[in-house]
Amino acid sequence: MKIKIKNLPFDKNRDRQGFSLVELVVALAVFAVLAAGVFYVVTNSYSSFYGAGDKQALSEYAQEGVEAVRAISSNSWQEIVDAIGDNGIAQGSDGLWTFSGSSDTQGDLTRVVTLAYAQRDASGNIVESGGTEDPNTVAVTVTVSAGGIQDYVLTTYLTDWNYRTWEQTDWSGIGDREFWSDASMASSSYSSISTSTSGQLTLSQSAAGTAFSWGSLSDLVPDSSFKERPWDDFYNYEISRDGKALYVIGTTNFDFVKFDISKAHVGIFSPEWKIDVPWHMQAVAVHPSGDYAYLGRRAFTDGTDAVCIADINELNIDSSNDCYDITYPATVTNGYANVMIVNEAGDRLYFLDSWGYVSVFEISNGGGTLTLTNSAQSITTANTEYNYQLNAAYLDESGAEPYIYITSDDYGGEFMKFGFDGDYLSTTSTYAYEDSSFSSDITDLTYIGEYSGKKRFMLGSENTSKEFWIVEDQGTSLTEIGSYNLSTSQSYAQVVYDEDNYAIVAYYSPGGIYAIDVSDMANPADGSMSNTTFNRRSNYRTYDQMLYSTSSRGFFINDHLAGANETALHFIGRDMTRASGGQYTYKRKITVGTNSKVSGGPHTDFPVAIAESQDYLKSTTYGGKVQSDEGFDIIFTSDSSGDTVLDHEIEYYDPSTGELVAWVKIPSLSNNTDIYMFYGNSDIVSSQEDIPGVWSNDYSFVNHMVDSGVAGIRSSVHSSNSGFKGATSSPAQINYCQMGPCQSFDGIDDYIYMENNHDKEQGYSDFTVETWSRPSSSFADSYSSIMYFGNGDVADNDGWLLRFYNSNDKVYFHAGDDNAINLGGMYVQNNVINFDAWNYIVVVADRDVGHQAYVDMTTGNSYTGSSTESFIGDVYDISIGRDWSTTDYFWQGEIDELRISSTTRSTDWLTTGYNNMMATSTFYSVYSEELASGYAASGSIYSSIYNIGSSDQDLRSLTVEQNVPSGCSLQITLETADNDQMSDAASQVFEDNSTGLFTSSTPVTLDGKEYLRYKVDMTNCNTGADTPTLYSLKLNYR
Repeated sequence: MKIKIKNLPFDKNRDRQGFSLVELVVALAVFAVLAAGVFYVVTNSYSSFYGAGDKQALSEYAQEGVEAVRAISSNSWQEIVDAIGDNGIAQGSDGLWTFSGSSDTQGDLTRVVTLAYAQRDASGNIVESGGTEDPNTVAVTVTVSAGGIQDYVLTTYLTDWNYRTWEQTDWSGIGDREFWSDASMASSSYSSISTSTSGQLTLSQSAAGTAFSWGSLSDLVPDSSFKERPWDDFYNYEISRDGKALYVIGTTNFDFVKFDISKAHVGIFSPEWKIDVPWHMQAVAVHPSGDYAYLGRRAFTDGTDAVCIADINELNIDSSNDCYDITYPATVTNGYANVMIVNEAGDRLYFLDSWGYVSVFEISNGGGTLTLTNSAQSITTANTEYNYQLNAAYLDESGAEPYIYITSDDYGGEFMKFGFDGDYLSTTSTYAYEDSSFSSDITDLTYIGEYSGKKRFMLGSENTSKEFWIVEDQGTSLTEIGSYNLSTSQSYAQVVYDEDNYAIVAYYSPGGIYAIDVSDMANPADGSMSNTTFNRRSNYRTYDQMLYSTSSRGFFINDHLAGANETALHFIGRDMTRASGGQYTYKRKITVGTNSKVSGGPHTDFPVAIAESQDYLKSTTYGGKVQSDEGFDIIFTSDSSGDTVLDHEIEYYDPSTGELVAWVKIPSLSNNTDIYMFYGNSDIVSSQEDIPGVWSNDYSFVNHMVDSGVAGIRSSVHSSNSGFKGATSSPAQINYCQMGPCQSFDGIDDYIYMENNHDKEQGYSDFTVETWSRPSSSFADSYSSIMYFGNGDVADNDGWLLRFYNSNDKVYFHAGDDNAINLGGMYVQNNVINFDAWNYIVVVADRDVGHQAYVDMTTGNSYTGSSTESFIGDVYDISIGRDWSTTDYFWQGEIDELRISSTTRSTDWLTTGYNNMMATSTFYSVYSEELASGYAASGSIYSSIYNIGSSDQDLRSLTVEQNVPSGCSLQITLETADNDQMSDAASQVFEDNSTGLFTSSTPVTLDGKEYLRYKVDMTNCNTGADTPTLYSLKLNYR
C-alpha cells in the first residue's frame, strides 16, 4: 500500500457529523471515571524496607503528573499533540504546568510522562493494540522509578472535547449544492460517479449499446386489439387518472368493462372485470376515487335519460336505486348522453346530451350519491335531436374559477366557452363567450396546452373545406390559428393529439384514420400516414370513441368491421426502442438445455420458461437490484454484450420476494444454449416485453391462468383471448403452481368464459392442445371440462372439449366439425388421471393422420380421423373449468397453462416443453453475477463547500473507510479557502488492496482559511471490471 501526503487542494466545507454512538458512550464512560477520581492503576510491589509513608509519596508524585497533563490539555490540546512521546514536567512561576525534557526528578525519584495516541477497534472501543489511532484521545502513562524498587505506574486517557467533526456517508443527492446544507445533498459537481447503492461512492458504469427511447408514430397499424362479438358495439371510453386503465361502455350485450392497458404498447390489454348493464350506455365518467363510475343511459330504453352509478368495488349496479333521471321538456324523446365529466374535486358531474341540454349533479357520499341541481339547461339556439347536439367538452379548472368549453352542431354557436353561476352555465361571467364564426358542426374537441399563456384546442369538423382546426382562446374570442382539409366528403371527425407534432383524425364516413403534421400550427400539413381500412363505428352519433393515452404513448380507437357487424377496439402506439443489455447494471449467463433436457432440435423460436426466486431479483424498494417494482428492467439477450434483445413475457413478478416467471423466445434452441439475463436500469419506466412476439410460432391461444384485476384472466397471444371469471375471484388465483400462478376451481360454480375471443373460428384443420391440470380427489360432479371450445354438444356441433369423467377418473377428448359431423373421441390414456398432482395433457389433432394424446409425455391413446372431416368452424362459447352446459358440471382443482397451436407439434417439441416446466432447476443453469458493462475509466466528485466557523482552525485528522482493489486508485484531496480562491491543503492516495479504516493524524494548519471542501478521484482496474469504493469520510478540526 502506498500512502502519500502532499500539499494539494483541500475540498471545501462540508457538514460535520457528531460522534458515533459507540465513541460517545466510551468517552462518557471515561469522563465518568475521571470525574469520580478513579484511575486504572497498576502498582508494582515494593521492597519491604519502604514504609507506608514512602508509598504515599510515590502515589502522590505519580498523581501529580496525571493532574499536570490534564491541566496542560485544558489550556492547549496542541501541546499534548506536540509532546507525544516521553516527557518531564515542570511548574512555572505563574503556576502553570509545562512539558520539560524527557523526565523530571524529586529527590531520588524519577518521573516520566509518556503520551501516545489511543487505539480503537472497529466498534470504537479503546484497545491496547491492533486498533486504529484516535488523534483526539491520548493515553497518559506516568512512571515513577527509583533505585531498589519496582516502578510505580499510573495510566489514564484524555480526550480532546473541543475538536469538531465533519463526516459524510451519504452521497445520494450528488451534484446539487455549492454550499453544504444537508448531509445527503453535499456535493457541487461530479463526473462518472455513482451512488446507486446507499452508503457507497463508486465509479459509474460505462453504459454501452442502445438506450431506451420512445419514437414517433411510424404507421397507423394496431399494436394490440380486442374484438367484440357481433352487435356488441363500443360507445364511449375513459382513461383512468393514473393512465393504467381504460373504462369502456357499449350496448346491452357489451356491458361495462375495465381494461388494464399498462401493457398495451407491448401487445396486450386485458379486461379486469365486467359489470352487467341492462341498457344501452352512451357515456361514462369515473369518480376520482376510482370507487364509482357514472353511466349515461339512453332515453329510448324507458323514455328517460338518466345517470346510473356503478359500484366498482362491488361490481354491480342497483338499477332500482342507483339511477337518477333527468327532467326534460315534453318534446324530448329518444335522447342520450354524449359527454359526461367529473370535476377534480369529485363533487360535480356534468351531463351533456344529444338535444343541446346540460344537466349538473352534485356528488356526495364519497361518490355514491347524486343530487340533480341543474336539469336540462338549454345552451344552444334551439333544441332538436342531432341538429343541436353537444358533441365534446373540456373542463378547465386551472384558474381561479372554472370554465367549460363545448362543441356542438348548433348553427348559432359551434364552439362555446361558459363560466358558472352556481351549477348553471353562464355566458355573462368574465371571459365566457360563444363563437359562431365556424359555420359548421364541430364534432370533437382536444385540448393541447398553453402557448404564450393562451389555451389551444384541436377541433374536428364537418366543414367541406376545413375538417380540422387549431383554435386559440385569446381572452375575448375563440380564434382560428390554422386548419386543414382532408376530403370534402368526410363526416363525424374525431381528433387526438399525440404530443409529437401529429394530430390524428378519424372519420366515420367514409372510414379512415389520417395523420396531420402540426409542427407549424398555423399551417397544418399532410402527416403522410393513413389507414383507410378503418370504419369507426358511429351508431347513435357517439363521438368519444378515440382517446390518447399519455402513459401508453398511443391512442385507442373503435373499428367497425365491415360486413361482420363486429367491433374491434385497437391500440395504435409509437415506436419503442428497447434498451440493449449494455444499458443495464448487472447480467447473468443462463445455459438452457442442461442435462440433455432439449429433445431433438434445434427448435426454432421456442418459448422457454425462466422461473427464479432470488434476493438479487427483488426490487430496490425491497433491497434487491431490480429498479422497477413491476420488473420492467429485466430483459434477456442472446449475446453476452446484450446487443440482441430477445422477445420475452413476464408472467409473474413479486418485487418483495424476487420471484420471477418469464417466458423467453429462443431463436434456435439446442442443448447447452446460452442466453443472458440483464437487470437494473433506473431509466426503464415501462414494460420492455413483446408478449405476442414470444408466441409467434403458430400459437393461437396461450393463457398462463394469471389474474387480470379481480375478475379477469390475462391472455398472451391476443387481447381477445382474455377471459372473464364467473364471479369476483371465482376461481381464485393461487401463486405456487406448476409454473407461477394458476387458477383454483371450487367445483361448485367457478369457471372462466371467453365470449370476446378473437380466434373463435379456428380456421385450421390441424391443431395441438396442451394443458397442465391438477384435479382434486374431492371432485364432486359427474363430469366437467378442463376446456370447452364449441357451440353446444360437440357430438352435433362445431368444437371440441377435454372432459374429465368422475365415473372412471379419465380424461376424454371429443371433437366435431363445421358440418355437424361427429368426429369421435377418445380417452387420452387408459390409466386413471393423477389426483392432487399435476398432469400434462396433450392432444395433437391431425385430420390426415389422426389424433394422438400424451399424458406427461407418455404416449396415450389415438384415433384416425374421417376422410370427410372438415375444419372446426365458427364457435361462440369458450370456457375453462365448465362443460358446455351452463348450469352444471364444474371442474374441481387447479388449471395452469392452456395452449392451442395452429399446427401439429412434434413429440420432441412437446417433450422439451414438458422438461422445461416439469423442473426448471435441471433444465437450465444460472451463473454468477457480472457487470453488464465495465466501470468508467475515471471519475471525480467535489463536495459542497463547508464553513468551519472561524479562521484559526487546524485540521487534526482525516479518517476514511474504503475498499480499493489492486490496480485501482482512490485519492482524497482537501482544499481550503478564505472568501475567494480554493487552495491546496493535503491529499491522501489509496491504492493496491487498501481496505478498511485509515486515519491520517498529521495535523495541517489551515493558515487562516475557514472554508473547506474535499475532492474524490477514482480510477478503475482489472479492465474496468472493478472500482474503488468510498464508504465514509470524516474530518476532525479544532
